[in-house]
Amino acid sequence: MKKLIPYTILILFGLLGVIYLPDLGMFDGLRATHTETTTSTITPTSTATFTPTYSPTPTASTTPTISPTPKPLDAEIFSETSYQVGGTTHFIGLIRNTGLKPFKVIRVKVEFTQDGWVVHTGIGHSPMAVVYPGQVAPFEILDREIPVWDDFDAKVNIQEYTGDKDYHDLIVSEHAARLKNTGTHEITGTLYNQGESVAGFPKIVAMYYASDGSLLAINFVSVQWAITPGESQAFRILFNDAASLDQPIASYELLVESVVVGE
Repeated sequence: MKKLIPYTILILFGLLGVIYLPDLGMFDGLRATHTETTTSTITPTSTATFTPTYSPTPTASTTPTISPTPKPLDAEIFSETSYQVGGTTHFIGLIRNTGLKPFKVIRVKVEFTQDGWVVHTGIGHSPMAVVYPGQVAPFEILDREIPVWDDFDAKVNIQEYTGDKDYHDLIVSEHAARLKNTGTHEITGTLYNQGESVAGFPKIVAMYYASDGSLLAINFVSVQWAITPGESQAFRILFNDAASLDQPIASYELLVESVVVGE
């Protein structure tokens, strides 16, 4: 009996080994097929960050205005208007010297049209003998035969002035104006020779304007005597057609010219 116990124990351990201790070679097989994988650390690819470059806000550039080069001899006509007195049409306007040299006004030619057709041509002149660059001079056409017209085309014929006898030191030192009871507009004033030469054949030109600045009429007076240096001379300009104008005279402008005499 004592000899059977050890064998019995061995048999029990053997059975336990069968049940609980399977063939360890199976695990060896599993270890052979399992390869330990090392998880690689994926370094993220750095993406280039786009940093925008901000350009300065463009400043709007101003296109330079190219002024035309003035011509040696050039003129423009503007402020044309007309009025009638006793059946006579007074067509007037202003001439500006836009050139670089003084000129004489030879004539002003105006073609009057009706419905696009020329119905009459008028010829006029300026009372100013010489017009200097930037200066304005009036012109007038007097015509009793102008028919009904709805448009016109005015052109001026000029010639370079090359003389040296015109005198610029005769000025209007004082002046005043009034509207007389007869409807005549009267300008009185004084000419003064502030230069050193004798001023001969003085001419005073008056340009009359409405309250809105538009040209209404022109007039002039010539003086037949000479004015010596330092001497003064009174003058008067009468405009008898003031009542025939569409608007009352609100202001006027005086121009003076003369020539050197005795030299």
